[in-house]
This record gives sequence, C-alpha cells and structure tokens, in this order.
Amino acid sequence: MVMRTKPALVLASTLLLAFTAPLFGEWDGCSIGQSSQSTIETYSANSLAITVSGAPLLGQADTLSFVSGPGKLTGDCEMIARVMKISSGLQEWAAGGVMMRETLGDSSKFIAAACTRLHGVQVFMREKDDTEVVRQQDCADCAPPLWLKISRTGNHFAVFKSSDGIVWLQIYQSDMAMKKSAWVGAFATNGGDRPPAVITFDRLSARETGSQP
Repeated sequence: MVMRTKPALVLASTLLLAFTAPLFGEWDGCSIGQSSQSTIETYSANSLAITVSGAPLLGQADTLSFVSGPGKLTGDCEMIARVMKISSGLQEWAAGGVMMRETLGDSSKFIAAACTRLHGVQVFMREKDDTEVVRQQDCADCAPPLWLKISRTGNHFAVFKSSDGIVWLQIYQSDMAMKKSAWVGAFATNGGDRPPAVITFDRLSARETGSQP
C-alpha cells in the first residue's frame, strides 16, 4: 500500500462514456473504462443502487460507474453521499463513495473516498495521468451505512466521514493542482468482472460553496 498526504496531480486522457436516463431529475450516470459494465436503478427521490462489474480502483485506468447531478462545479465545492450497503458481489475491493475528478477520462486525476466490501473506508487518488492509483486506509472495520464527504477550497481537498451526516470527522487532506472546473459525484466499482457488486446510496448532494481566486 502506498500512502501519500500531498500528491501533485496532472491531467489525464481517454474514456468510454455511456449516459443513462437522468437521476433525481438532474443526476446522470455513465460508465468509465473500456471494461466497465453498470446499471443504475432509482428506488425513490433520494435513493439509488448501482450494479457494477469490472476491475478494482487500483490500476492505471479506472473501471467504474459515476453519477453526477451538477456535472462540473467551479471553485470551492463539496460532495456528500451516504453509502447504505454493498451487496451481491464477492470481490474484496468492491467499493462505493464520493469523487472529484478533472475529466471523465479513465486515467484522469481524481480524489475519492469510499466504503469497501472488506477493507473499510479508503481514500483513493491518482497523482498523474496513466499512473497507478494510490490509496490510504482510514478505518479497517468501518462499514455502511456511512456518510462520506469531499470538500474543496481552492486547491485544498479534505475528506470526511460521519455516522449521522451532522458530526463530521476529517480523515484526510491534501493540496492538489486541479482545474477550477471539475466533475463532482458518486461512484461505484467492483474488484473483478463477476459477480457484479451492487452499491446502494442515498442522500446525495453536491454544491458550490465559494469560488477560487
């Protein structure tokens, strides 16, 4: 495991994109990565499940499902979601959580926080395009349901977790070079092709909180 606290990130490139029907009126989903296979089902006005197969979020190119309400946000912002459960799949690195990424390319720079099936809460990031994802474990035995949040202030990123969505504990922070306009949303990924994992979310929200100089 590689642990970093101040990664410098650089732009990345390609993608395979397939948009689904809108979620929550404005939320859209897409598959990122050449081998990504995913479906998204909405249960209510604020609850959805993503069924996803493909590689874990640990290599040089991502294989995941990504949902975003605002699409790109500019400047200071935050993304919040509650991960309700991880089910069906048997892969240890099946994961779901919140993410900010510069592009929808499969090797784009990003920062993400996720609940995993067997490895607790993890922070994932890519420092440079076409390079390996690095990760840092926060809590080995934390499990859904759990709230996760990423906030951005300028080029400073902070990651939080919460059991109730009210009291937040910061678990990671880093200064990273990222364009002012970046994709903000929730994601799900599996640790292998079969069987697929099902990640259930609710209470998704994304908003701008200020502006960058």
